Amino acid sequence: ISSSKEMEMTKRLPLVLIFLVLTTALAFSQDFILEEDGDGNTVLVEYRGHSSHVVIPEGVTSIGEKAFAYCESLESITIPDSVTSIGDGAFYYCSSLETITFGGGAVSFGDDIFNRCDSLKKINGIEHSPVFNHFLGTEYEKYLVYTPSWLAN
Repeated sequence: ISSSKEMEMTKRLPLVLIFLVLTTALAFSQDFILEEDGDGNTVLVEYRGHSSHVVIPEGVTSIGEKAFAYCESLESITIPDSVTSIGDGAFYYCSSLETITFGGGAVSFGDDIFNRCDSLKKINGIEHSPVFNHFLGTEYEKYLVYTPSWLAN
């Protein structure tokens, strides 16, 4: 009897796994509101999730104005190489945001992208990127995490 139950469970396992993958993908896709602009670029217009650690999907080219505004559960975010611009106030009042990790793509920034991000402690992955110069001489410079060139060799 137990072996027939095991066989039945074994037959159902792939269906259960497919269901889990599909529901996870659906939930993930509902967290990010994406739109295509007139040039065929993918813009992250709004984040509706509640995760504390967010990885923006590869292929997103722009983070829209206030896309993550008031996302108080957000503690860390990873921005892929494909993102080349970040709109005004994109992370406005993400009061729990501590760590931002950039890919090498972001080159254009709006105003006050991290305004009211009072918990910010680290900005990673930008020492060889145009992003680095954006933060020099600003209130965010103290959060840059990088290796000085004389240590890198």
